[in-house]
Amino acid sequence: MGSRDAGRPTGFGPVLKTLREAAGLTQGELAERAGLNLWGVAKLEAGAREPGWRTVLDLAAALGVPVTAFVPAEAGVAPTPRRTSGKRK
Repeated sequence: MGSRDAGRPTGFGPVLKTLREAAGLTQGELAERAGLNLWGVAKLEAGAREPGWRTVLDLAAALGVPVTAFVPAEAGVAPTPRRTSGKRK
């Protein structure tokens, strides 16, 4: 079952590149720290590939940032759903 957002850029690539450059790392250094392939990092930054959750976690750890650092500022962060009562409708 496909997502209605499939194929739409998420903005992950430019954010990753900004975070990597701010950390003073090359793509190769980041790839090594995150346990990824250099070309995989290059494709992520170029927006040619979107990461899976494990990759996001590995990149965040390698960069020393929380995973929320990858959310573009203009995207905002969706609020956490809260249950308002114990009853279901």
